Amino acid sequence: MKAKENIPEEMPGMSRKIPFGVPDNYFDKFPARIQERVSETPILTFPRLYPIRRRLALAAMFIGLVTVGYFSLRMILNRQDPRILSGDEVSTAIEYFGYQFDDDMLIAAIIESDIDFDPQDVDNETDVIIEFLSSEEIDFNEFLNEY
Repeated sequence: MKAKENIPEEMPGMSRKIPFGVPDNYFDKFPARIQERVSETPILTFPRLYPIRRRLALAAMFIGLVTVGYFSLRMILNRQDPRILSGDEVSTAIEYFGYQFDDDMLIAAIIESDIDFDPQDVDNETDVIIEFLSSEEIDFNEFLNEY
């Protein structure tokens, strides 16, 4: 508010007349001059290749990202040593999932694997089972029917 009090109403020595003017016929020629300048302005056109180039760049970026991810994953997985299963682990798995295997599948799995298989051990285990069943006086046929 005090700033307005410091400004005088009229500055001495200044006239109210506008110090510049508009040339004669300025507004008569104005539309023609604008039209002339607009026609001189070059029209910017984008080639049709530009949208295709942008799409190809996006596709290349996506392919590159997938490729880098794939090879990174392969490097990570190749660093890990494959774990070799012992015979105990295989036998435990067979006992656990034994009801899902039939004899042909079990024989094929044993033949395809590198597990040392000694038929003598199987015969010894069978003998132990038979001795147990006979000592407990369990009928083997009833045992087979129940299980």
